[in-house]
Amino acid sequence: MRATRHFQLIALLAVAGCVRAPITSIGPQINEIRDSQNLGIVQFSFLTAIPVICFALAAPLPSLRVFRKIKTEQLIVFALLALAAATISRTLGSNSLLFGATVVLGISIAILNIVTPALVRRDYPKKITTVMPIYSAVLALMASLGSGLSIPIASYFGDNWKIGISVWAIPAILVALIWL
Repeated sequence: MRATRHFQLIALLAVAGCVRAPITSIGPQINEIRDSQNLGIVQFSFLTAIPVICFALAAPLPSLRVFRKIKTEQLIVFALLALAAATISRTLGSNSLLFGATVVLGISIAILNIVTPALVRRDYPKKITTVMPIYSAVLALMASLGSGLSIPIASYFGDNWKIGISVWAIPAILVALIWL
């Protein structure tokens, strides 16, 4: 029983590890993305604002009737897979795809931002003051890694910004498999 609880906690913390790097990996690549996609500064600024806008607009989604019919664990898997697909898709071509996939990315993260802490409250009610700070630390660590490793990863692959930001789909895929 104890091993199962530890595995569940690791799985929850792993979700936290997936939701910041796809956002923070964009900023360091500003020049490469703008040049490659022929974006102006206003367009790029909007691109970086999309996830935050989605957080505000999509936060109520998990409380909608259609989402309440889905088990929370299934919703997490769906959101992780959508996050992974969007993280990769935004590097595949047109600006429309870049912006559209960023919307899907933002909505996926918004859903995960709501349901994962709710699971912490549900599954660890007596340990919430211990678990939530750890959860927050994982969020902060992965946000920093996304930002700090984006350029080194891109450089390793021939200064390819697309790999520098799409690599962050891998953790989401792996964590979705854990949740399955």
